[in-house]
Amino acid sequence: MRWRSAIAVAVVAGLALGCLAGCGGTRPAPAGLADALVPERPGPSASSSPSGARPSRPSRPSPTVSPSPVSVPVMELRAAVAKINGQDLRFSLGDGIAVAEGRHDAATGATELVRLVDGWKVTASVFGDTLYLAGRVPGDTVFRLAADQLPAGGTLLPTAVPLAALLLVSGITQAEVDTNTYTGRLDLTKVDPGSSPTMQRLLGHLARQAGDRASDLACTATVDGFGRLASFRTTFPKADRGHDMHYDFVVMDVESSVTIQMPSTGIVEAPPVMYEP
Repeated sequence: MRWRSAIAVAVVAGLALGCLAGCGGTRPAPAGLADALVPERPGPSASSSPSGARPSRPSRPSPTVSPSPVSVPVMELRAAVAKINGQDLRFSLGDGIAVAEGRHDAATGATELVRLVDGWKVTASVFGDTLYLAGRVPGDTVFRLAADQLPAGGTLLPTAVPLAALLLVSGITQAEVDTNTYTGRLDLTKVDPGSSPTMQRLLGHLARQAGDRASDLACTATVDGFGRLASFRTTFPKADRGHDMHYDFVVMDVESSVTIQMPSTGIVEAPPVMYEP
């Protein structure tokens, strides 16, 4: 993802139309779900056998496969996410080139990203599966997009899931800890995407692009002095138009109150070009 390219899409689309001054793949199985065991069917009893017939041998029970044990560091990371879930947050989200500042309003579930691009303030606000994209443009136009319809691989899709890091941690399968820093391995096929179709679409895209590396990505995370998640970093292979996409999520504040208002004026439906990859 490139913040600059995502914003460029919005600006160019609006200028072209005169109203701006800018997976789908198979859903990965959520972590923690296992195939149901087929109940054992009892074999026929001797009393029900025809006279002189040898009773059928009882069927052999299927072996039970025990889940792999979860290491203590992995459990600590999951607990660290739980400690900031449901909290107002201020955070940053970067791709190795640009950084956007974000806020999360726990009361409404809304999340906002703000970035200055060539002196223009561009704001992306997410309410459920609706993305509002606004900037300093003629008429203060606010584009409204169906986030769950954004194309896989498009520059706006990662913007529509600003808190993806809190879900990605569920896919960490191995981890080691040194003080408050964790190094581990991320399995995209084990990530629980929750109920958001947008996150499911993004996760499907990331896994497809990573190919056979999807189940073993290097990642790092840190926790603060209260055991809360403080940062999460990884790199998604070929996720940015065939190039690796760096992902850098940093929590800056968990204490301050955050209120995000849904845009109410200047709203127009996004043009089709904004739904193109």
